[in-house]
Amino acid sequence: MTIELTASVIVPTTILDTGAFTRSTTATYFDANGVMQTAPVDVPRIGYDPVTHAHTGLILEGAATNLLTYSEQFDNAAWAKARSTVTANVGSVTAPDGSNYADKLVEDTANNLHVAYQSCTVTSGQIYTFSIYLKAGERTKLFLNLSVAFPGASDVAFDLVAGNASGITNTINPVGNGWYRCSITATANATGAANVNLYCYTTAVSYTGDGTSGLYIWGAQLETGSVATSYIPTTSTQVTRAADVVTGSGLIYTDVPENDYAAWLGGTTYTALTDYVIRTTATTHKVYQCLVTHTTAATPEDNTTGVTPKWLEIGPTNRWGMFDRKVGTETTQATSMTYLLKPGRANSLGLLGIDADSELEGKDLVSPRVGTRQRGVLPSRVTGDSGHWRCVSTDVARSRPADDDDRSRSGHGRPSDTTPGLVLDSSEQDFTSYMHLAITRGWVTGQGSCGDSSAASHLASLPLTRGE
Repeated sequence: MTIELTASVIVPTTILDTGAFTRSTTATYFDANGVMQTAPVDVPRIGYDPVTHAHTGLILEGAATNLLTYSEQFDNAAWAKARSTVTANVGSVTAPDGSNYADKLVEDTANNLHVAYQSCTVTSGQIYTFSIYLKAGERTKLFLNLSVAFPGASDVAFDLVAGNASGITNTINPVGNGWYRCSITATANATGAANVNLYCYTTAVSYTGDGTSGLYIWGAQLETGSVATSYIPTTSTQVTRAADVVTGSGLIYTDVPENDYAAWLGGTTYTALTDYVIRTTATTHKVYQCLVTHTTAATPEDNTTGVTPKWLEIGPTNRWGMFDRKVGTETTQATSMTYLLKPGRANSLGLLGIDADSELEGKDLVSPRVGTRQRGVLPSRVTGDSGHWRCVSTDVARSRPADDDDRSRSGHGRPSDTTPGLVLDSSEQDFTSYMHLAITRGWVTGQGSCGDSSAASHLASLPLTRGE
């Protein structure tokens, strides 16, 4: 498909591979279904609102340590109980991570406080934030308190039905299925042992319990700083989540592998017309076919010309098909595809030949303008986020040109002129932050480049077509 840009010719520019994302530990986030997941080491987290499922973009956090142990096992002796008990792993209640490991804090029959608490060491003058996931049971309120090494009245009463709170600095955020993440923040006024306390609560902290009523608790965390960062699960020891670090620019991360064929290895004997290799250097991401049986230390890219060339350049690797500055190549992946880019100065993101079963989502697009020949893809601003636009595929075309099945050895074809596309324009800006494109729930393919239509106007183009 062609996107019609008035008085503008798109001149593709190069997406660099000098970017990288690192994080030396795992980390948690909420996925598009509102379920907490754990991202592996060195895999960025693309966040979603757990209630609305709206895409919130790349999560970048500094390092943090959960100072509490057994953050999900409140029946453990690390959590002391007074006039209360804990029922572990209540099977009928699903925790925020989709497991059945939520616990229940249950009051006894005393006319007194009903509490579970854990001690830890704090430093005078340091700000701390205590957070926990809570869900109403027979009791619908919980009183959180920081004591001993904190000023008096360092507490908050949380109402898990009304969804509000009263007390010192706090937050109460719904995370779906009746759960809230509740936090309180206070500054320690002494160095030494301190307690984090969970009190069952009615109209007062002290009351006569019935021996069976309670509420559900999961995922406790105490950390330095004034905000609750992403949840860090612990067992017998404190756990640190490493910082998310982005370096360089261009392609920061993708979940599309670069494993079309084995990487070329000097000194290996390659067989004519049978062997294919890939080259993945800083400037080359190509597939090559062996033309002459040979053994050599010379690289494929240096042996594609001459009287008897040893290699034929087939095209880009699958990962880089959308960035090779050619219309006839594409990137394919089943189920979903994610690209995280830091392209530099740009004012637009163009999506051409889109064919996905559900949604395309882009971050850092300020004011979109739909291309004049788009089909089935409707951009809409996400409420409360001026830099985030969602493009919903409502009726994605499946048509392809007659010669589309005539593909090269690398699996590359030509996108149909009738497949969907759009251009999202904004005022020119420097993407020193990040551009994230997520294509979800369906066979999807991509093809395109970043482009420059004039000295002062740039276009990021990530065309997408259907994979077979």
